[in-house]
Amino acid sequence: MKWEKKLLGDVINLQRGYDLTHAERTTGDFPVISSSGITDFHSEYKETGPGVVTGRYGTLGQVYYVEGNYWPHNTTLFVENFKGNHPHFIYYLLQTLGLDNNNDAGAVPGVNRQSLHAIRVSLPPLPLQRQIAAVLGRYDALLANYQQQVATLEALAQELYREWFVRGRCPGAVAGALGELPAGWEVKTLDAVACDLRRIAKIEKLDPETFYVGLEHLTVKSISIKEHGTADDINSDKLEFEVGDILFGKIRAYLHKVCLAHFAGVCSTDAIVIKPRKAAALGFVLFTVFSEHFIEFADLISNGTKMPRSEWSVLKTYPIIVPTDAALETFDALVRPIFSKIANLQKQCDYIRATRDALLPRLLSGQLLPVSSPATA
Repeated sequence: MKWEKKLLGDVINLQRGYDLTHAERTTGDFPVISSSGITDFHSEYKETGPGVVTGRYGTLGQVYYVEGNYWPHNTTLFVENFKGNHPHFIYYLLQTLGLDNNNDAGAVPGVNRQSLHAIRVSLPPLPLQRQIAAVLGRYDALLANYQQQVATLEALAQELYREWFVRGRCPGAVAGALGELPAGWEVKTLDAVACDLRRIAKIEKLDPETFYVGLEHLTVKSISIKEHGTADDINSDKLEFEVGDILFGKIRAYLHKVCLAHFAGVCSTDAIVIKPRKAAALGFVLFTVFSEHFIEFADLISNGTKMPRSEWSVLKTYPIIVPTDAALETFDALVRPIFSKIANLQKQCDYIRATRDALLPRLLSGQLLPVSSPATA
């Protein structure tokens, strides 16, 4: 099957996304996709799926595929017309073009769609597009399966937290008179059970292979870190974190980026590294910080207009009800195995993702053809 050399603009048409402020959003089922991925869900959509979206400014180089209807944010470019090409293939094709190397905006990373349209690409015929997409899609389907297991485990642990510490049904905790706390439980602030770690990692001392977590890697409304880079990707000092630390994205707190580290590394200084003061308080602190109420508090106290950020100096004053050490230890014994299972699943996801990423450029360049391809017969 013959591959053709074309300009990207002859293969697809990219279009700027649509404005949608935080205040204009109402809770719904349609994903809002920004340059860093799905950042919210809205009651309305602008485009019908399947869709392919990439960053216009902010986070560049990431490409997102959405099956159903969606709202592409104004920080993105979306494929407005696939011009007869296979959408899933286009999703993989864009990942091989080094879109993050087309920065036209200087200090604030950004791209011009006309610049992207001028990129030359190799395009196989439609039947081969489908076959390549099917091979890579099987890896993504396996990833999605593992990630669904992760989501189920996260929901289980979070529901246990709510049952014990929000609804007040912690085993053995007996309240006194109406409105009184169980014996030994106290009203305190977040600072009583957690602290902010600011261990600065000097870039010149980092191994290039050290795991790096930027804000773009922190998942929205999930405690798992699903992707990461390496220290080779960064150009400034960062913060150290260890296994079991909690990473909180302090810019635009409403994005709800709160993750539990299942590996050690360095992260953006736009994250807060939170550590429980007692090991047994890990699950309690994690889900307290992950709660919608805390996120609303963090959003409310954020400073700045274009890039509102919340600071630990204020976040630590968040009022909480602290249970007894015995309750924390019992809860920890239940959720720690769940966290371990999540970590193991994420490691399997890392392996699958690495295998797919190794195949991607070879398949998209024609160096490797799908086994089912007639061209291999």
